[in-house]
Amino acid sequence: IPDWALLYFGSSQYSWKGIKPYTNKFYYAKNSDGTFAYAVNLKYADDIIKSIEQKNSPIDWHYRVDIQDKFEKKCFCFYPNMVIADTNDSDIRGSRDLHEHAKVLKWDVKDYVL
Repeated sequence: IPDWALLYFGSSQYSWKGIKPYTNKFYYAKNSDGTFAYAVNLKYADDIIKSIEQKNSPIDWHYRVDIQDKFEKKCFCFYPNMVIADTNDSDIRGSRDLHEHAKVLKWDVKDYVL
């Protein structure tokens, strides 16, 4: 990827409508959720931090609704995801059946060590 601002190693992609591939290994992040594995390019870090400081919202929500739009075509997600979240247990919400949840998010659970 020649120029990127935000790179998800995995994300919760609840809607695949309008998702465009960048290559056969990445897609442009759009409404991608979750901060369980991501990187921020230092070139854009100060701008992203300033943007976050202006809001009082969870970081994953902020990335989804602000940063992915602000840096359109500079936010990417690995596909298939390199990392997924274990949704069977959560401290912030009720548990979800991982296998059922994975169908929506296009995670092939057998490819991951849980």
